[in-house]
Amino acid sequence: HGTSTPVGDAGELESLLTIARARLAQDQLVTPEGDSALAYLNRAAALNASDPRVLAVRGDLALAVANQARIVLESGDLDRAEGLIDRAFSLGADTEAMTQLDLDLAAAREALAEEKQADTFARGLQRLREGRLIAPSDDNALFHFAELRAENPDYPGLDARWRSLTETLTANTRAAIDNANWAEAAAIIDALDTAGVESATIDTLRGDLAFERQQAEYLRTPAAVGEMTALESPPAVYPGLAARRGIEGTVDLEFVVGTDGIPTHARVIDAQPDGVFEEAALDALAQYRYAPFKRDGRVYQRLVQVRMRFNLQ
Repeated sequence: HGTSTPVGDAGELESLLTIARARLAQDQLVTPEGDSALAYLNRAAALNASDPRVLAVRGDLALAVANQARIVLESGDLDRAEGLIDRAFSLGADTEAMTQLDLDLAAAREALAEEKQADTFARGLQRLREGRLIAPSDDNALFHFAELRAENPDYPGLDARWRSLTETLTANTRAAIDNANWAEAAAIIDALDTAGVESATIDTLRGDLAFERQQAEYLRTPAAVGEMTALESPPAVYPGLAARRGIEGTVDLEFVVGTDGIPTHARVIDAQPDGVFEEAALDALAQYRYAPFKRDGRVYQRLVQVRMRFNLQ
């Protein structure tokens, strides 16, 4: 048994379907919102969804939306085409036709992805040739290769380029660290991290950078009193001439304690009086031995200053 429509609604139903057919003829299928064939069909269906006239308009609209989906798909607007295909399916469009549209959409997406990947690879190669390895941030060789790896890690030729580029950037990082170019090293490490280079490599580079920066600071700033432990500090031999003449004095020395605890790079930074005790002080320092300077499990070279006093008492 069909569902009857009250007489008062019958006129409204026919009016809504008339407008829906008009919008169909005008190709206003699903837009604009509120004034499309779909909008008027839905209002008519709310009155009597099983009315043969409603079903007929629904069928016509489903076919029209499916046809429009095909046109939009062939134009290359894949997202809009997908929305229309879904709409046609919900309207009851022919299942076989919808299946073919789904297959064609999938094929178009695959072709577009292949084209995009080829373009991304080409951009990466071009930036590589230009020497634009990590800058600018969104248009460099590392950026494009990383983007492609995220989409298709098996893209032909990508793996070799990726390994070569990351090895080059790793070497550049180490060179920057060796030359105390901290900002440059940090920028490369950040770029590698963002690109998804394995964490072990990133952690090693960050650790080396932190170590060398701290080492530079330890070689720039003399150790505070109590930071260094002297294991051997034999007294200086008092110069005979100074002793006979009753001369006393001091020598201020600066040197680096190596990771083996042996002083190196010694120099006199002040002596009172000048030219009397310096040689004796340096000879004594050559016999000094320190406990290696350690922080956080790592051994550093350390800049040290000492004052040797020469007293006759």
